[in-house]
Amino acid sequence: MVITANQITLIRIFLLPVPYYLIYGNDTQKFIALFLFTLLGFTDYIDGVLARKHGSTPLGALLDPIADKIFLAFTMIPMFELGILPIWMVGSILIREFVVTELRRISTTQNKELKVSFLAKIKTTMQMAGMGFIFFLYIMQDKTYLLYALIAGLVIICCIFAYNLIKNKKIHEKLKYALILIVLSLGILLIFDLKQSIFIYGFLITLVTLASGFQYVYHMLDIIKQKNMADKITLALSILIPVIVISITPYTPKYLMPLIILILVIEFSAQAIDIWINKTLKKDISWIKVSFIMPFLIAVFLISYLFTEIKFAIKIFIVSTLILVSIYTVIDVWWHRKAFIK
Repeated sequence: MVITANQITLIRIFLLPVPYYLIYGNDTQKFIALFLFTLLGFTDYIDGVLARKHGSTPLGALLDPIADKIFLAFTMIPMFELGILPIWMVGSILIREFVVTELRRISTTQNKELKVSFLAKIKTTMQMAGMGFIFFLYIMQDKTYLLYALIAGLVIICCIFAYNLIKNKKIHEKLKYALILIVLSLGILLIFDLKQSIFIYGFLITLVTLASGFQYVYHMLDIIKQKNMADKITLALSILIPVIVISITPYTPKYLMPLIILILVIEFSAQAIDIWINKTLKKDISWIKVSFIMPFLIAVFLISYLFTEIKFAIKIFIVSTLILVSIYTVIDVWWHRKAFIK
């Protein structure tokens, strides 16, 4: 039986709730969660290797970006809930993903490919490794073990570096940046205490994430400027649901936090489906969300706020949002079912 890249990606998606649940448990459960997050993060590399070996598929082009963003949602929200990183860091990273994905959707409607920048690739590596470092420090509450791990990693990278230099007379770019990231991470741990190290790791991840996002905005400026005011308002409204959901996260009861995650997962999936559809059929139904769903949700929130207290209004908004974005995504898939069958 041949294991395909798509099967690995689907396994990653369906198993992510497990470490998300365990990270809130006792010390043993937290260690298991960290191991599973690391293992599932590594599968991103494995399905990439399999896709290059056996060839990518249209379904893989849809699933891979969804899996990456779902992974981000399942790791970033606990960062805030557990008090590891502030909401402005977590929110900035998540909102950046929604903005860039929406820019990608627009670029596909204009027959313009928004290429992945090198900074964006570095961003992905920093997010994966950085979140692992941060979770490790949070669970261990001790820098020593991570210091040893980074020193061991530095020795291994230096050996690979020297081998490539001697044998191939050149060094791969990714190897150079891996060395820089390890040295930087090691330096931070040596200079700062545990809490400061966690904050600096988070800050650097946020900084690189936003910088790569600004790159995409810069490349899309010409297209955005050519659009009329109505189109620009539509662009803003198209990402308003996740922006509002992330903004109210600090005021959301703990028992509703899984719904926040679910809304973000569904929104990431819907965006990816719209991009995929634009590439195949050159049309999507995202106008439904902008024209009907968003105004309805705003009206629900305002009416709830006027007649009840803010906490209850937030609960009503979250539940209403989850229901409507779920219905939208189901309709989106059903409407374009022929594309999925192909």
